[in-house]
Amino acid sequence: MRPYLLRPSPSLWATVPLLLSGACESVEEPADEAQTWTTEVEFEIGDALEGDALFGVVSQVRVEGARVFVLEPYEARLTLWAPTGTRLVTVGRWGEGPGEFRVPHRVHVDSMSFYVQDQRRFTRFAADGALLETVPDLPSTLSFRGFRLRAEALLDGGYLATPVIPPGVVEGWHGDDPVLDLPVFHAAQDQGQWLMDTVVVLDMTNQGLNIQGDDPESGVVGFFSVQAYGDYDLSYYDPRTGAVVVARRNGEGGQVVLSEVTVAGDTTWHRRLSLPVVPMDPARAEELVETLTRLVHRRAALESEFLSEARARRMVEEAVYLPDPVPGVSRMVGTTSGDIWLRTFEKVDTLAVWYAIGRGDTTSPAKRVLLPTGFAMYDGTATHVWGVREDSLDINYVVGRKLVRAPNEDPDPSR
Repeated sequence: MRPYLLRPSPSLWATVPLLLSGACESVEEPADEAQTWTTEVEFEIGDALEGDALFGVVSQVRVEGARVFVLEPYEARLTLWAPTGTRLVTVGRWGEGPGEFRVPHRVHVDSMSFYVQDQRRFTRFAADGALLETVPDLPSTLSFRGFRLRAEALLDGGYLATPVIPPGVVEGWHGDDPVLDLPVFHAAQDQGQWLMDTVVVLDMTNQGLNIQGDDPESGVVGFFSVQAYGDYDLSYYDPRTGAVVVARRNGEGGQVVLSEVTVAGDTTWHRRLSLPVVPMDPARAEELVETLTRLVHRRAALESEFLSEARARRMVEEAVYLPDPVPGVSRMVGTTSGDIWLRTFEKVDTLAVWYAIGRGDTTSPAKRVLLPTGFAMYDGTATHVWGVREDSLDINYVVGRKLVRAPNEDPDPSR
């Protein structure tokens, strides 16, 4: 076994209170100062019947300059496209050899190269698709309190990583206290020895929807999911800068605190937003409870366990987290252009409400963007939002939506 040292960052305990309290020089931005934008489809890549752009399930879309990167995990394939739909490069296929993938799930791009992360390693390619190098994942012997580490980003000379903790352990079902904090590590080798420095600690309270029967002898246990209205910390790992962006969203009303932390544990950006307060919709809450009840009841039947619907509902009601009001943010996306996009629980007719904030910016108003609820946003530039839509046959299309200032907004883009 390779030795390793676990070293807390000297500035960790200065960072944690900052994330908890939000007490720092920052701007609390009223929501009504945000500029409102809509979008319209300008580019669409995809073909329902045949051709180069017949996609399977698309799990990520990234944009760098005039190149659109489309990752299909079950096809073990990454394709590069011109926005107009011309295929430029294809890399990957199922396998263990150089340039092959096993369930790729993440792509990082820059102007000179890109890499694909799969279950076992990182594979880096030149801009034209030529294979440059293969970097192994973190060794299985490296762990935190016995839990293996998952690489979140590949850095020059190291990794950003988090421990993978089983849901039952998180909930404290095995006699220990529940796990509410998740450390993010910078793991790197120094003269053959692995060193793990703590970068930041994430508050994961109310993340897991973990359902266990009230009688452990019954065997009706082990339904694990994620809380639809959880207010745990969100995070974005940036390989380009080696930083972690954290969104803390368990403050009062619609308050969200954004912080950017370097691998040394230093907070380089901090901003507090006051987004519109959205009350819990009783009808949506009841729909969620009913859906989960059916799932738990069906799971028990598949495992040949008797479970009445009434008991299944009690189990769900005890486990599901339904705060009122709901958290200010439901999703965070870091873009290749350097912005942070935040999806809220707000709705305008059939449109979802997002807010885009430049990383490092503490003064400019947020950009409020209305996007179709069926559009899965993955990346954004100064002029477009990129993502995926599904048609009625579940076929994926990669779409670039042009940003358009809302009619009642000042048309001067310098303001």
